[in-house]
Amino acid sequence: MNIAILYMDGTKDYVKATELYENGVKGFEAQFGKDHEYPKKAIGQLKVCLEKSGNEEKLAELKREYPFGAFCLLND
Repeated sequence: MNIAILYMDGTKDYVKATELYENGVKGFEAQFGKDHEYPKKAIGQLKVCLEKSGNEEKLAELKREYPFGAFCLLND
């Protein structure tokens, strides 16, 4: 997940960062389940990445699938 942060905040490569966050979410969910804090934090960061990139469609889809916002740094 740390490399995703570098892509998102360092190089502003939101496409690569989104890909890495999505892979992280899948892995955390497979290992810990959807209700664990690790996938929730990864989902929150993915929401931030999608918002920064302006990908409103994918962000809306993610918010429907994962309605919680406690770990998201930006407002829901």
